[in-house]
Amino acid sequence: MFSRIGVPREVLTDMGAQFTSSLMSEVSRLISFKQLATTPYHPMCNGLVERFNGTLKQMLKRMSAERPRDWDKYLNAVLFAYREVPQESLGFSPFELVYGRTVRGPMMILKELWTKEIQDPQVKSTYQYVIDLRERLENTCRLARDNLQKASKRYKVIYDRKSRSRSMKEGDQVLVLLPTDNNKLLMQWKGPFKIVKKLNKVDYQINMQGKFKTFHANLLKLYTEREPQGKGVSVVLNDSTLNNVSASVIDCSDEQQNELADLPVCKAKEGPCDVEVSSELSPEQNLKVIDVLNSFSDVLTDLPGRTCVLQHNIQLTCEVPVRANARPIPYTMLDVVNEEVDKMITLDIIEPSISSYSSPIVIVKKKDGTNRFCIDFRALNSQTVFDAEPMPDADEIFSKLATHKVFSKLDLTKGYWQVPLIENSKRLTAFQTPKGLFQFRVMPFGLVTASATFSRLMRIVLQGLQNVDNFIDDILIYTPTFEEHLEVLKQLFVRLRNANLTAKPSKCTVAFSKVECLGHTVGNDGISPNVDKVIAIEKAKQPSTKKQLRSFF
Repeated sequence: MFSRIGVPREVLTDMGAQFTSSLMSEVSRLISFKQLATTPYHPMCNGLVERFNGTLKQMLKRMSAERPRDWDKYLNAVLFAYREVPQESLGFSPFELVYGRTVRGPMMILKELWTKEIQDPQVKSTYQYVIDLRERLENTCRLARDNLQKASKRYKVIYDRKSRSRSMKEGDQVLVLLPTDNNKLLMQWKGPFKIVKKLNKVDYQINMQGKFKTFHANLLKLYTEREPQGKGVSVVLNDSTLNNVSASVIDCSDEQQNELADLPVCKAKEGPCDVEVSSELSPEQNLKVIDVLNSFSDVLTDLPGRTCVLQHNIQLTCEVPVRANARPIPYTMLDVVNEEVDKMITLDIIEPSISSYSSPIVIVKKKDGTNRFCIDFRALNSQTVFDAEPMPDADEIFSKLATHKVFSKLDLTKGYWQVPLIENSKRLTAFQTPKGLFQFRVMPFGLVTASATFSRLMRIVLQGLQNVDNFIDDILIYTPTFEEHLEVLKQLFVRLRNANLTAKPSKCTVAFSKVECLGHTVGNDGISPNVDKVIAIEKAKQPSTKKQLRSFF
């Protein structure tokens, strides 16, 4: 590498042993360059290289999928193609920055084959070529520096939204975020440790059991000891339940202490970053949308909320308990059932029951090949008083979209599970599992009156809100302009927050010119059926029996 581009004055690397070894130190001394190392567990220090590694891994992954037997023979071609493509922050390709000219690589050859456009070579004298090359290199470096500054400002705005100033002094006790002893990809807070020295604004030297190590402020959290209490402390000895006790530390400000609620011990896997935002937006519009989404991170989560607007009540026509025989569960499905039961217990969806009611469980295979855990409430539904709450009309919703150009769609997280059951109705939802009898604390799927209750809930939550409609747990937002759309989104998120409702980020799409809704694609160019449904009809085989004919219609 040095023979092609020269020896640099400084080399920035991570803390890998290949870079911190005595051999590398001797090499740096002999050829006279300074070694710089990033802060441990702080990859943002060398973000450009980390992004390069991530992109290169994606390219290698696709290459190995297409050429599983001889992918290693194409490594040079992959690197050639990567170096030819402009980098987003700099605006120029690595080739242009190093050599000051556009290199004819695989991507350019492919473009020439597609467009049949080949640039004529320019004839220049040696002197003119050197002058032009020097000017081109100067302009390229200047433009790259300007583009990098603009990109840095944009990245800083995005990063600062969730960042806060954190300053500590020598002698403070801190917790350090480090990998666990068994899994380097799983992080946990360890400590407390004492700060020995503040090296600069963001780096601190920590005394870790006699060893002095340097950590970035992002990996540190101030440790506050609990004040000793002389009274009201009980000591429990030889209690086996202590083996099942755990403790956690919640980092929050004083203002947030009174806002803490009892939530299930479950960590969200999705957040605002998982929402699909339209690529048609300008950079300024995109930043505004991301800012709105981040400000409602408590609403955009894959953990179901628990609404305070209403409760579901199951009214029966008679008081004779419903008991349906349990269906045999295949041995291969036992793990699926037990995992689903454990998950619902963790989410506080179900609880152990001593009810005289009992409904069987059913395992249904979904389109993607996974299994869905269901309860067969047909016997209970036959004794349930019907709820005549009207359902939303899809045709009426579509008729309102004619003059609108910006669309968003939100899908509530396990919508029915966000509606609590009244105490007297919980025992009616009891079901049998290999782990015993359980009952729902929230409105389960499969009840004949569940959709009516949920429609009533959404009618109350969205009442008076313009340009917003829902069909069960799908919420459609439509406006003529982007500015109006952003304002309606804020109002909707505020109402969902006040109602303690959450939306699943991976199923939300924001600010698109067209979205899929109720089996149709709606947009500013009209309404059309989904492409996959049209393809399915086109590929449908002609029915040859009465049974096939009935199933076709």
